Amino acid sequence: MVQNSVPLPHGAVFYPTREQFADPIKYIARYEPTASGFHLPLLFKWTLGFSIEHEAARTGICKIVPPRGWNPTFAIDLEDDHVHFDTRKQKIHELQEGRAYGKGRTHTFKSFREDADAFRKRWFSSRGLDPTTTTSDEVAQEYWRVVQMGGPRTEVEYANDLDIAQVGSGFLRSSKRFASQATKGIAKLLPLLAVIIATDNR
Repeated sequence: MVQNSVPLPHGAVFYPTREQFADPIKYIARYEPTASGFHLPLLFKWTLGFSIEHEAARTGICKIVPPRGWNPTFAIDLEDDHVHFDTRKQKIHELQEGRAYGKGRTHTFKSFREDADAFRKRWFSSRGLDPTTTTSDEVAQEYWRVVQMGGPRTEVEYANDLDIAQVGSGFLRSSKRFASQATKGIAKLLPLLAVIIATDNR
């Protein structure tokens, strides 16, 4: 058995204050010297212009832990019936077989949410459960149960890899730098950083 003697680098962890994280996208782009995982003196970091982008690029990932009590305004109107996006058909019961996904329908936020709510209602009602009281954790448990058991036959539509310049983002884009250059700014920056924003507030 071959052992790798080269240790894997740890992704940096950032702990912004509530004031710093008022604009998450701006925070990601700014210089940030207070991250665990940095090994350079503070003055040296500022001199070199270290930023979250730079630190995340070293390992391909970083973690941002929001300040306790952070509760941002959701910036997407789920009742919007004008923006259209494509979906894919995902056969959940066949996920472990590694089959390709088919092409789904074109949706708006409103139609996608209506279909999702209708599916949720049918699924849990057919199992004698109240769909109005089911939690996100219970939905996730059902999802993974179908994946692991390979049944019952379950096909859903899902949307990912969406262009936020077209459909928007869950974050408010108040920064002129990113709002005016979405395809050059956010759309390029976030996939590059592979930033994970932790929601457990630990």
